[in-house]
Amino acid sequence: SISFWMAVPGQINLMFIIIFIFIGNIAYEISQIFYNGQLKLISDKDNYAKLSGLAWGLGYAGTVIIFIIYFVLFFLPQEPLFNLDKNTYENIRISFPITGLWIIIFSLPLFMTFKDPAKKNLNFKLDISKSFIEIKNTFKEIKKYKNLVWFLISRLFFMDGINAIFAVAAIYATIVFGMTTTDIIMLGIGTNIAAGIGSWIFSFIENKLGSKNTIVFSLFWIFILSFAILLINEKNYFLILAIILSSFFGPIQSASRVYFAKNIPDNKKYEFFGFYSFSGKVTSFIGPVLYGTISYIFSSPKLGMASLLILFAIGLILLTKVDNDKIREQ
Repeated sequence: SISFWMAVPGQINLMFIIIFIFIGNIAYEISQIFYNGQLKLISDKDNYAKLSGLAWGLGYAGTVIIFIIYFVLFFLPQEPLFNLDKNTYENIRISFPITGLWIIIFSLPLFMTFKDPAKKNLNFKLDISKSFIEIKNTFKEIKKYKNLVWFLISRLFFMDGINAIFAVAAIYATIVFGMTTTDIIMLGIGTNIAAGIGSWIFSFIENKLGSKNTIVFSLFWIFILSFAILLINEKNYFLILAIILSSFFGPIQSASRVYFAKNIPDNKKYEFFGFYSFSGKVTSFIGPVLYGTISYIFSSPKLGMASLLILFAIGLILLTKVDNDKIREQ
């Protein structure tokens, strides 16, 4: 992230930017495997939902804080802090070092305090062939968990839809509603606040509702609200519906992690969460490509956005093959 400070428009080879993005994404996804796996180490099943929802809520809160810092100190002023040069987009590029430092600072408490009980068994010798054998064995093992396989396939579709909304929402808002960059940033702040609040609220009711039911409930309303957005042409109504819609993003992300954590073996948590991350990213290009293709063919961004509803519908249908988790009696 910090390296993107060097990405001066017209002064850096595009290939370097692609390489930076590629390496950054790989590193992030690897970190998420171990991060998600910690849920089974630091909590029990009865508290997965509260802890996961709180974590997602804090993540969205962090996004809002860093958004506001950047917006107020660097983007909005005519003279940005540190006299950054707008002609070379320094006031925009500074967002990357800020993000990188933010990640480092708030990772330190984890690195300094958390003790992995399995660390004594670590072997730093890298055996590529053995690694692929382990992946193959884990793939064979996960196929024994048919319920989880159906869940991962379902998640593949509905996360494609959610990731696509994240990817194209700003484009859609700009084309259809004529929103400015400032409008988009303010919308981003509002939607992240809503997502954080949604994560926090559902963290307290997920145990009663059930993780699968939380996912279905959230998906249903994401589908309905997305459809409603397609029917309006007024910017203010769009802002209201988009913020309400975002309040279901956090719960569905948190509940998905909790459902998966409840149903995987403790001694294979990292391997299984590897497939979990894979299912959420391997086809993430489909949503944006679908949106772009339909929008281009029919010259209609609304039809492009409507095509994403198909992904949510498929995800909902496939969830009918997934078992309900046991709802704890209070």
